[in-house]
Amino acid sequence: MSDNKSFSRAASTYDLNACVQKASACELISLLLSEDPESILEPGCGTGLFTRLLSERFPRALITAFDHSKEMVDSAKSRITSNEITFFVDEAESFKSGKYDMIISNAAFHWFLNFRDVIEQQNKMLNPSGKIAFSYYGPQTYRELRESLSELTSKTEILSSDKFLKKTEIKAILETNFKKCIVHENIFFQKFSSVFDLLKNIKLTGTNRKTGAQRIAWTKKLLESLDKIYKEKYGEIIASYQVFYFIAS
Repeated sequence: MSDNKSFSRAASTYDLNACVQKASACELISLLLSEDPESILEPGCGTGLFTRLLSERFPRALITAFDHSKEMVDSAKSRITSNEITFFVDEAESFKSGKYDMIISNAAFHWFLNFRDVIEQQNKMLNPSGKIAFSYYGPQTYRELRESLSELTSKTEILSSDKFLKKTEIKAILETNFKKCIVHENIFFQKFSSVFDLLKNIKLTGTNRKTGAQRIAWTKKLLESLDKIYKEKYGEIIASYQVFYFIAS
């Protein structure tokens, strides 16, 4: 998983600023109303925001939740105490232990550097008739910021979200490993009072990972110019989040 440091630094501020991540977590849970797993693996558990929803939705299940960030896992442990939940630190891209009825994750899989390898390994970790379910943020996430930045700098700016896989690419990988694949998509929008507040939100949720925006020396004048471009293009400071939901078995 890429850039551990920025995500770890956001451990204390993540939940207060992760509005879209909370929304995608609730939507992912809503797609699993007919499921009743006894064992669940949650890679990329972060602060435990989604883990809590899982424990409420599946009270009988034993949940194994982990994250590559020790700070995030420590935060999750401090907020959630349950004999049915085990938290620990590990890398999802190399984790190979155990068998589970369901592997499920919210707002994490788009950070994997070797997505195909992770899916192949996790398929081997599922019990017969087991399922994998996850939300994945698409490449159109933050498209308004990308387009406004590109106009400001007069060149094509690349954000971390530009490297996320397309829905068709993810579906093709899943169909290679599973017999059945269900796909949903939603677009969430979040408004901000200024570009500065948008950039601050990205930082406080740990999603500022090696983007074009990071290498820019931000000044008050530059932010004001970007605010103006943004509002001329979109009427307000708004950010779109393209979210895919996949359930494969």
